[in-house]
Amino acid sequence: ITIPTTKIAPEVKVYNKDLETIDSYELTNEIPYNISSGGNQNLIFSLSEDNNEIKIFDKTQRKVTGNLQINFYGGNNNRSIYYDAYDDNIYFSDDRSVKKVGLDGSLKGTFEHLGYPGYDVSSTGNEYLYFANGLGVVKLRKSDMSVINSRRTVDITVDEGWAMGLKAVAMSGGEKIVVFNNSSVLVMDNNLEVLGYSVAGQDDKVYAKENLFLNLNSAVVDSGTQVQVSGGGFLPSEQLTIDFYNQKYLVEADLEGRFSKVLNAPELSNSNSRDRVVVQSENDNGMVVRSISEKTDIKVTGNDSNYTYSIGLEIKDAIVENN
Repeated sequence: ITIPTTKIAPEVKVYNKDLETIDSYELTNEIPYNISSGGNQNLIFSLSEDNNEIKIFDKTQRKVTGNLQINFYGGNNNRSIYYDAYDDNIYFSDDRSVKKVGLDGSLKGTFEHLGYPGYDVSSTGNEYLYFANGLGVVKLRKSDMSVINSRRTVDITVDEGWAMGLKAVAMSGGEKIVVFNNSSVLVMDNNLEVLGYSVAGQDDKVYAKENLFLNLNSAVVDSGTQVQVSGGGFLPSEQLTIDFYNQKYLVEADLEGRFSKVLNAPELSNSNSRDRVVVQSENDNGMVVRSISEKTDIKVTGNDSNYTYSIGLEIKDAIVENN
């Protein structure tokens, strides 16, 4: 799972199935939603309308390796990118058209969509592409960007429906299209016929007031010193468990679902972690100096919500011994 986030420095974090951080990349965007792999296994795309560009970040080289100059039309909005492994093109939409663009920046095709805001594009990897432009959902043929079908969603369930988010899902009975339609969620078949929907309503359930996040006062600390971890996105007044270096700490979130806790960085002399790096040298007095560096995670879990988030920390230690 690749998710854009912010902490000490803006970055994209990669999670495993247990929502533990396994990697991160330095890549920024004023609209985090517009950072996406688009389904590419090695690349991350960052779409910036203000700069009329799409940056291509190579995860193997850990740097931006390409910069596509694109003429965007419209104001800043959440825009998704879909990468097609078969034709090696990317697809996205602005407020004028859906665009098919090669990784060299060449424009391969467009579809004009009435000037409504262009939001999400999605595909299951076949020859079709779906996109949402507020007014509804359109199904296109990738090869020539022609329309196969379309469906207005503004009045399917309640007034003021507005299709802003969309996801195509491959299933055994055919692909399904999930549409986030302002105050409702729709499920459509591949012919854009509505199979079901759910309308947002009021209930007594307690919800988090913001997305999960964690911060550290320093990303690198010396053993024996203190590090402060803070964060939010948990339930109001929820009991939280902090897992740090084989120790568990309990802390209570405030009414906003936020918390702060000071932790002690452990000594590394007896550590056998695979993430431990030791560099041995000799000082001017002939004594052996072992410089130890170890990367670890601080993981925070809500005891009621089971919401989990983690953040990386590097601990450093130095051990001086007689030669």
